[in-house]
This record gives sequence, structure tokens and C-alpha cells, in this order.
Amino acid sequence: MIWLNPVKVMLGSFELRNVSLVAVDRGARRLVEEWTDLGPHVGFVDVPEQRVVVSISRHVVETETVAPKPGESHTLTFRSSAGLSAAGVRLVSIAVVVTSVEHAMTKGGRATQSIRAVAVSSDGAADPVVETLVEGEV
Repeated sequence: MIWLNPVKVMLGSFELRNVSLVAVDRGARRLVEEWTDLGPHVGFVDVPEQRVVVSISRHVVETETVAPKPGESHTLTFRSSAGLSAAGVRLVSIAVVVTSVEHAMTKGGRATQSIRAVAVSSDGAADPVVETLVEGEV
């Protein structure tokens, strides 16, 4: 999942301005594969455990002295839609634990910040990414 240019991005009490993208990557943490006697190809696959990683990329345009830190738990929330209209606006909410905060300078002299976090399920079975259709502007 990827959201380009989301609006009003909050990571707990941190308001993240100039966010260019929020991406959710899902991967198998444990993979079960079984073969049958009928041929060389896998006959059964299951993913009993998965890891959901959230990446936030943004441009930093002014000095910031406070940022989230690895190990902190926050709720990431933002609004997004397919276009700039009020139709199909979605509120996305994800409970996360921050794993890294990194900064870099582009060749053009722009400062960027990349935040990575692991999403946490409320009960271990529920999807940690919650999207809700909401009324109103982006």
C-alpha cells in the first residue's frame, strides 16, 4: 500500500509536514511450504506470521530539534484520497513502534527525513492498518 502526499500526518503528538509518501510493506515472517508427490511444484503455502513495516518520507524545510525516537510507540494517522476532491477521503490509522529515523541531503540541497516503524496489531490477529471512509475534504 502506498499513499502519495497524504494530508495532516500525525505520528502521536508529532505533526509531520511535507510528507511525500507513506508506504506499508508486508512480508512473511514465517513461511510454510509443502510439496505433494504429484510434481515438482509447491502444493500448499501458508503465512502464519507476517511483519508490516511502515515507511514515511518527507522533506524537511526548517530546523527541527524534536523527532520521534526508535522504540517509541505512536499512532500514525493521516487523511488521503485518490484526488483533491472530497470524494473517497480515507482516514488511515496505524499503531506503530518506531525502528529508525534517518536524515539525508539530496544533490539539490533538500533535506529529507525517513521514518521506519513496525505496525502493531491490537490483538495479534487484527490487521494493524485501519482505513475508514470519511466525509469532508482531504
